[in-house]
Amino acid sequence: MTEQEPIRIIYKNTTIETLDDFYRGDDLNDALDVARGLLEDQSLGAFAVAETWSDGRRLSADELSGYNRKWLTSGDFGGHDVDGVIRVAYREALRRAGEGADARPIETFWLTGFADTFEIHVHDGKDRVTMFMVLPEENPVRTYGSHNATTPSFVVREGDLEVTQTSGA
Repeated sequence: MTEQEPIRIIYKNTTIETLDDFYRGDDLNDALDVARGLLEDQSLGAFAVAETWSDGRRLSADELSGYNRKWLTSGDFGGHDVDGVIRVAYREALRRAGEGADARPIETFWLTGFADTFEIHVHDGKDRVTMFMVLPEENPVRTYGSHNATTPSFVVREGDLEVTQTSGA
């Protein structure tokens, strides 16, 4: 396969898998309420929202530190309005997810190599709300999604017609 620069990848990592697990299951309505409360509290910045949501058990200290470094301060996404985009997009996803007997889970995918800006697309499907987080180009350019993800992702590209794993162990 001839590698494209930047290569386009749609994938999950362990953080997104943890987020997906939070937004599905028997406690879905409680999860949606917790998230709504965190995002509505304008006094909480992006890191405080993540730290409070994590509650010392969902994300490791290293994951939280990495989020702060890469997304909120000097990392690849530090110059982007991460807090604003995430807050508005998740509010919309939570609104569309509904509540009570009609509540639907939220599923998230990372997309990289597609744009220079940070954006989130929200899809209101029949059985879930799907969020596509389009990440700006990273340095160095990402050539694989996540080696730590427990769920694998694959791609077939025009030109080589091979199934290539893009994330997962």
